Amino acid sequence: MDLILKLVAGAAILAIVIELTLPFNLFRNKRQEAFPFLKNGISSATFEIYPLRGIIHAITYDTRARYFIVSRNTDILKLDHDGQIVFQIQRQPSFEIPTFSPYIIASNGIYDLSQTSPTLAPFARSINDDRMTDPMYVHETIKKHYDIASVVLFSKELSFAEGRGYCVYFYVNNEWIRIYTEKSRSELNYADFFPEEKKATSYFSRYQRLVPLKDEKEKVYSDHQREGDWYRVNPDDYRMKYSRSVELKALSYKRENAFSTIAFTDIPLSWIAHAYYKLSYQQETFYFQEKTIKPILRPLQQYYHMLELPVDYKHQSSVWFLVLDDPFNVTESDSKGTYIVRKKAY
Repeated sequence: MDLILKLVAGAAILAIVIELTLPFNLFRNKRQEAFPFLKNGISSATFEIYPLRGIIHAITYDTRARYFIVSRNTDILKLDHDGQIVFQIQRQPSFEIPTFSPYIIASNGIYDLSQTSPTLAPFARSINDDRMTDPMYVHETIKKHYDIASVVLFSKELSFAEGRGYCVYFYVNNEWIRIYTEKSRSELNYADFFPEEKKATSYFSRYQRLVPLKDEKEKVYSDHQREGDWYRVNPDDYRMKYSRSVELKALSYKRENAFSTIAFTDIPLSWIAHAYYKLSYQQETFYFQEKTIKPILRPLQQYYHMLELPVDYKHQSSVWFLVLDDPFNVTESDSKGTYIVRKKAY
């Protein structure tokens, strides 16, 4: 047993020595050193990878009208199925986009991004603005509008400046109606001020839901929470089939400075590495370089997500999104973020 342990320890030490002394840059050449960084934008024969600046909150897709919505910290974009911007609006503090919806709720109206040229539709009526209306009347009014509305939206909790509480929005006869309530959607479903026989059975949002994109390999979605398969707020939104059609391969790398070391020593456990990549998609290739982390005796760390449409809708659009996460901030400056992959516009 002692002999086996010694052999294992010796093999581990030998592997570490090889890792420390044999660089993985034997096949690196001048051509690879000329690869651009992601932040500079890269292209293949017919596709381009274009940086989307700002912090991306969510990306969704309308399978009927065939457009994308990209929600950023600075603005909200509508992209056509070719990935070109067809509508852009600066984000306001009051803006809210209900989950997987094409609607922007503003303080004075609603934008419907499914329209060809979205414009603000002001509220035709606003009920219980002063929050003084009898709660039972408010609930009866909500139920009456809920039964006939073609679209129903529920807001999150309002801010202190807005008076707290919640709002329900109904689209009835081509008009938007806003009703203030102290009850959230879940609370309205179990309103204790109604007799049992008059309680609403359930209230749900009502609209054509958009779909999220997904990195099938990493099990990451494009919604606000970047949820994986292990955690879903609404499982019905995630029942579609996805596949990974993008391949990312590290061609070579060169070690730079140590990223972490064994405690109280200078012996590296991982390095910051300069990596050279090949990305393949639809028989085309992209080449780029980026910094990453190389743990000892382990592959390069990959912080990339390839967000693609569900399998049933890939024929509608060749657009997908590349996300470079960098939890340790070792990538080239400004490269971290989200990129759209689309066909070049000629």
